Amino acid sequence: RGCPHKMAAGCLTMVGFAIATAAALIFWLKWDEPRGRLPATIPVERIIESGSEFGLMEGCVFALYGIDRRAAARIRSEGLTYLGNYPNPPKQNPDNPYTRWFPTPLEVDVDHRARIGRGAATDALYALGATGCRPDRNSLYRDRRRAVLTSVGRALGAPGNYYAVTQNREGIIVVDTTHALAWFLYF
Repeated sequence: RGCPHKMAAGCLTMVGFAIATAAALIFWLKWDEPRGRLPATIPVERIIESGSEFGLMEGCVFALYGIDRRAAARIRSEGLTYLGNYPNPPKQNPDNPYTRWFPTPLEVDVDHRARIGRGAATDALYALGATGCRPDRNSLYRDRRRAVLTSVGRALGAPGNYYAVTQNREGIIVVDTTHALAWFLYF
């Protein structure tokens, strides 16, 4: 039936309010998604890149952060003493917690397999698939995700950085102390 003529302004106001509320909720969800993924010991200054894709029973999330340079310098000088034994991000999945921090370098092969920890067996590091769950038609976005994966690979291969993985190897946090960067990847 629609709005009676005398109530058109009120109806338009209500529709506008509903649209604005939905847009604000969507914006907040996009804004909130990458926050809380790093432990409090790694203060985030800015989110450089982030993305997420979800499907039936699968999905992935990734974020590249610029972290506080003073904190990066402290991590570089104090290492595991500063970071603590176990990462505890606010949004950590309690069913799949992070194990502990490890120093780099970490050699990762082309199939995303690595020896995590001294003397460990080679294990799949599923988290590195988080920048591309499925093919993307947008080549700019695909190239940016590839750049994120390349940069996290460089950080893992360089000495002086740190990483932590989840028990099932689907999540990883990497801290680059030289460039004051951190990555969160979860596949």
